[in-house]
Amino acid sequence: MDIDSYRYIDKSINYEIPISHLNNIVQLVSTNEQLADYFYSKQKAFIDDIFNDFSMIFQKNRFNINNEYDRSIIAKNNKYTIKLFGESREYILSFENNKKSLKEFILHINPNESTFSALSRNCGWYINSNGNVSSYKEIQYNNEFLKEEIEKLRILKYKKIHAAKHIENLDFNIYLFKNKVLVGECENLKGVFDKITKL
Repeated sequence: MDIDSYRYIDKSINYEIPISHLNNIVQLVSTNEQLADYFYSKQKAFIDDIFNDFSMIFQKNRFNINNEYDRSIIAKNNKYTIKLFGESREYILSFENNKKSLKEFILHINPNESTFSALSRNCGWYINSNGNVSSYKEIQYNNEFLKEEIEKLRILKYKKIHAAKHIENLDFNIYLFKNKVLVGECENLKGVFDKITKL
């Protein structure tokens, strides 16, 4: 469902939830979203570095680089085509020779410490473009349900706040898969290529 399909639900949530519960949910969801944005900005910077490294590595080796799309880059010479593409935290690195696939790897981007996984966890609620609070799940209008939801949001908020205290030191690792089997854990794209050459 897109946000438009929540219009009626948003209205009913904001009118039927007691104001004290609604204020708690809005405050907790806002905090969760701010901390998640902080996490994703660090993740984006790491992924940007991967694509920049890809471009530099292959330009030095006299490949032509095409990065027409945001998360897709191709390096070509008269013999090989190397592609890196994907979204979110999963990317495919493929090697081709005359349009025949030679090798394909999956790069999965993960925080280097499990502490930070809380920062990417969805809290189940969001504030839409109209400023109304809404839920990704079916709503039950009773105080017990709302108290449970508020408690879950509060616990997640404190986990995120704890992780965010250390976010300046947050870094990511690249988990390298071939044929769905983990074959290495690398700090950067150079490490990925070093690992690939040994396989």
